[in-house]
Amino acid sequence: MRFIFLVFTIALAIGCNNNPGQNQTDDTASGSTANALDESGDVLPFPPVPSASTAGLTMETSTYKKRVEPRHLPDDAPNILIILMDDVGPGTASTYGGEINTPTLSRVASMGISYNRFHSTAMCSPTRAALLTGRNHTFVGNGQISAIANDFDGFSGIIPKTSATVAEVLKNYGYNTSAFGKWHNTPEEQITNKGPFEYWPTGYGFEYFYGFLAGEASQYEPTLTRNTTAVIQEPKKGYHLTEDIADDAITWLREQKAYAPDRPFLMYWAPGAAHGPHQVMKEWADKYKGKFDDGWDKYRERTFKRAKEKGWIPQNAQLTPRPASMASWESIPEAEKPFQRRLMEVFAGFAEHADYNAGRIIDEIEQQGELDNTLIFYIWGDNGSSSEGLNGTISEQLAQNGIPTTITQHINALNELGGLDALGGPKTDNMYHAGWAWAGSTPYQGTKLMGSYFGGVRQPMAVSWPKRIKADATPRPQFHHVIDIVPTIYELLKIKAPSVVNCFKQDPIAGVSMVYSFDDPKAKGTRQTQFFDIMASRGIYHDGWFASAPGPREPWVSGMPKGIKEWSPLTDKWELYNIDEDWSQSNDLAAKNPEKLEELKALFIEESKKNKNMPIGGGLWSTAMFHPEDAPAPSLTEWSFNAPITRMPESAAPKLGKNSSLVTMEVDVPSNANGVLYALAGFSGGVTCYMKNGVLSYEFNLFEVQRTKVRSKGKLATGKQKIEVESKLVKGIGGPMDITLRVNGQVVGQGQVPAAMSLHFTSNATFDIGIDHDSPVALDYYNQAPFAFNGHIGKTTIAYIK
Repeated sequence: MRFIFLVFTIALAIGCNNNPGQNQTDDTASGSTANALDESGDVLPFPPVPSASTAGLTMETSTYKKRVEPRHLPDDAPNILIILMDDVGPGTASTYGGEINTPTLSRVASMGISYNRFHSTAMCSPTRAALLTGRNHTFVGNGQISAIANDFDGFSGIIPKTSATVAEVLKNYGYNTSAFGKWHNTPEEQITNKGPFEYWPTGYGFEYFYGFLAGEASQYEPTLTRNTTAVIQEPKKGYHLTEDIADDAITWLREQKAYAPDRPFLMYWAPGAAHGPHQVMKEWADKYKGKFDDGWDKYRERTFKRAKEKGWIPQNAQLTPRPASMASWESIPEAEKPFQRRLMEVFAGFAEHADYNAGRIIDEIEQQGELDNTLIFYIWGDNGSSSEGLNGTISEQLAQNGIPTTITQHINALNELGGLDALGGPKTDNMYHAGWAWAGSTPYQGTKLMGSYFGGVRQPMAVSWPKRIKADATPRPQFHHVIDIVPTIYELLKIKAPSVVNCFKQDPIAGVSMVYSFDDPKAKGTRQTQFFDIMASRGIYHDGWFASAPGPREPWVSGMPKGIKEWSPLTDKWELYNIDEDWSQSNDLAAKNPEKLEELKALFIEESKKNKNMPIGGGLWSTAMFHPEDAPAPSLTEWSFNAPITRMPESAAPKLGKNSSLVTMEVDVPSNANGVLYALAGFSGGVTCYMKNGVLSYEFNLFEVQRTKVRSKGKLATGKQKIEVESKLVKGIGGPMDITLRVNGQVVGQGQVPAAMSLHFTSNATFDIGIDHDSPVALDYYNQAPFAFNGHIGKTTIAYIK
């Protein structure tokens, strides 16, 4: 019996590494546990055999007492709602002077307080990792988005278990936890239904997740996950992703109220809005018709004026000038201005629509009588407004793949899709001109992807908790960062950051609590130092000073940055600002105070070493500028499918539009054959091979602006056929690609794709055999989607070739 106990003990110890446990702080006392041993240490039988030695232990003689689990939270512990918007800059929300209507943000601000010097990291995944863990982005392996992760410690794309998320900690304290919408913190090669799942939301402490794992999604035909299971749903009229995740969040709140009313909840609601693609129903975009007709330069002037009138920025703040490399509104040809205006109208409608749906969640909390004791953090943006739309686009992944285009190409392609009214709909993945992103960054320099300027990292934030925080319209000017949210929550709950979570010894929290500023807008700030770095656009804040280096590229300039192959962080030009006196980084003091600049540059290196931010520029490694071949991808070079497969995530699928490949299919061709043989990605970009009225057809959809079609010279014979599609790069990744179609070894069609993709077609679409479940790749069968093949497909093999 002793041996049995020993094995059981060992099993518990081993299980500690595999099963969720309790948080442990350094001063945690062990709680009492039920003991099933007698005085000699032997395991007692159940029920115990009555005897002299066990008197009082039988059910007949014992008093039964139900176990009561100890409560580790205050009785009035608040519910917590974190709202994180996407790619919206400091000069967009009407709450703080912008021109996009944000009644929900205004509602939260009016119930509580706002922060006008709160900061992100300048990029999606890094900000989310920092927000959820309370540690700096590179320290938790998220120096850039997971699609371009690499093997440098700070850029691996994996949040270590030694830096537990706030959800993991609060779950162990008794909170119900949930996450909705955009996740973007799981390694791309691990998002198939075979996992592993420890780096999915449910593996990071969220008991429930409904949303998408990638960095973006179609708002009309998204690839969604519930917990760890793919959501299979047919597109329905009127569907929109933001509304869907709001509906699901409301359902979860109602169920939580029904099943566990005695437990507080943590909800993390992060819509894909207003990240590209900018997609919203026409009536929402039409609300802004004509409001931006005078362009982005005038928008900045108006927003700057209103922000001062509202007291959001100081009266002595300066409006920074437009970069020389960015087009003025006046320089845009008149024929192109309607296109550029409509892009901004769609973006504005998209952002307002997201704010409205956030309001629906708050309405539900209020209807349940829980609003008074709900702590809300509403963060307006995970980074600044995005200039990745470059000169305006109908397909925003063009920039990610480094493919140059002209506005004429976009307008011509758009006219085939229905003209300006198609923008924001399911046939376009549009994104506005970088000039609008710069306008959304008012009054600052820079945009998303620039850690050097506040236009990339400064995010308005409203915080409310009616039961505890007194409403005050005075902005809190203390310098803070997303890593400060977690320690703020811990202080409010009167808990310590645990030293061990689920058997993993924990890394120190880098954030500082903001609670001191809740009741005193003039309190001295407690964050003395903060470093920033996204792809070598970097900066360091310390005691009122900010030193920065913009880095090797401006994100709104298309193509390869000049001299990028010879770039070195050692030769970058640094700037210096006294931001206690210079709110918007308008007066560079580098030449006047070189000693202070050198002091801060040395501090930046010190902080970088401490936070695994080495090498400087490490996040650039797997981009199209340096080594796209090292971007995360399946380790396989050959695939064999004995039967059709569907909904294989693009990140795990063969890179048919990127690498040289040979697809071989055993097909039983019927008379009048129709349907998809295989399809990768979607309408915004992808490759597809299909049969149309017996003709074998191939299309390479280069992000909507160019469609290369190759067809067989005639109809295929009926019966069993061996179909081959050979795709061969001519000049390496991103270069031209020769396409050859063969049937039973005979060439039946040939063509050349002018430019292949270099990164990916989409962030969220899939690979299908025998059907096209995503938005249809080809216009030829758009109205017949999903266009299932009406014959039989046997074995399919795919192999990379030289």
